[in-house]
Amino acid sequence: MAEVTLHLPDELADRLGSDPDRYILALLQQSLRPAPNLVPEPLPLYGEVLNFLLSQPTPQNILDFQVSDEAQSRLQDLLDKQQNSALDWVERQELDTYENLNHFMFLLKIQAFDRLNSHG
Repeated sequence: MAEVTLHLPDELADRLGSDPDRYILALLQQSLRPAPNLVPEPLPLYGEVLNFLLSQPTPQNILDFQVSDEAQSRLQDLLDKQQNSALDWVERQELDTYENLNHFMFLLKIQAFDRLNSHG
């Protein structure tokens, strides 16, 4: 077996988690395979948010919106794992997506709240 030494910035090494060799090897193996679809499968949470927005929600619907129990459970699993510094790179990306969608919905709820309060 050939041995390869990589020098990674500490921030990147931290993001790879407790076993960076495994993830680097998996990344190399995957990059050598032909990819049938270069676009990653979107998280189910995207579907929940998109379906909700396509339903033409009222400002009150927006304020009341909550993701499914499954999405909340997955988010909690990721947060628990993050506290133990056990997230791998893929899970870190998933958690980032949850955080970005949460921020988007927070901003949307602020707008909905303002709209409800400006109309009386």
